Amino acid sequence: FQAEDGIRDSSVTGVQTCAHPICVRAVRAGLGDKIDIAVDMNTRYTFLDLQRALPGFEECKVYWIEEPFAPDAIADYAHFNARTHVPLACGENHFLRYQARQLLETKAIDVIQPDPCKAGGITETKKIADLAAAYRRAFAPHVGMSAIDSAACVHLLCATSNRSEEHTSELQSHLNLVCR
Repeated sequence: FQAEDGIRDSSVTGVQTCAHPICVRAVRAGLGDKIDIAVDMNTRYTFLDLQRALPGFEECKVYWIEEPFAPDAIADYAHFNARTHVPLACGENHFLRYQARQLLETKAIDVIQPDPCKAGGITETKKIADLAAAYRRAFAPHVGMSAIDSAACVHLLCATSNRSEEHTSELQSHLNLVCR
């Protein structure tokens, strides 16, 4: 899908989905206001893309916007996070606590999402979660498609005080499916 304003689609776990406000409005209309909608952009947005799209996401009461920019665009994250009430989430492509600290120090995000398989394992991911807790930011680990990664995330969520409760129940559902 390519909209007239140039904003492209995104892919989530191999399924083509649309991270454009037009698509999100259609989903919101179909689901109503009782379901949270998180938009994962998989680093495909530019600064101008998000500038154009953000009012539509705000109108749709998006739960969070995940990874709109490339990992090195920390200033872009901080710019938009200061200007919207929609939480920004990222971290699956920020691999160590030192990169996570940059995101937190610059107030670039509201939700940190390290992936234990990319971030140096359970110990490093727990350090990232604890660092986020010190900055009073939510922790919602990114879950890969393996049962081992899912189990690691469940254990991390049980061991952290700043876990995203909504993410915890979603992860438990995912783990139930993967472990059948």
